[in-house]
Amino acid sequence: MLNIKRMKEIIEERNKTDDEWYHGVEKCWKELTKVLSEDIDSTIHYIETDCSEYEYCWMSEVFDFVAKETQSQEFVDCLIKYADNHPKVHEDCNIRGSIEFAQAEIKNSK
Repeated sequence: MLNIKRMKEIIEERNKTDDEWYHGVEKCWKELTKVLSEDIDSTIHYIETDCSEYEYCWMSEVFDFVAKETQSQEFVDCLIKYADNHPKVHEDCNIRGSIEFAQAEIKNSK
């Protein structure tokens, strides 16, 4: 089961952490990747049903790491569907690029 509370805590920590690369940003990326990858079906369900655009944009920083870890095409398909249904995320963050990197991680690992 996706630990939504922990995911939100990491996103808020990441939002406040632009200055410290290793101890801040990279730490948040590793933790968020772990939380999102633990139960990919639950993560997909969350993105499809409850994920805010704010959360989705922050999560996009680790889409490729999650895809590499889980090798889930369903995850990438879910990301595409979410982006198509929420066009504002294209303006707010580099969603197309993030999704392309995630897709490449699945193709490159096979």
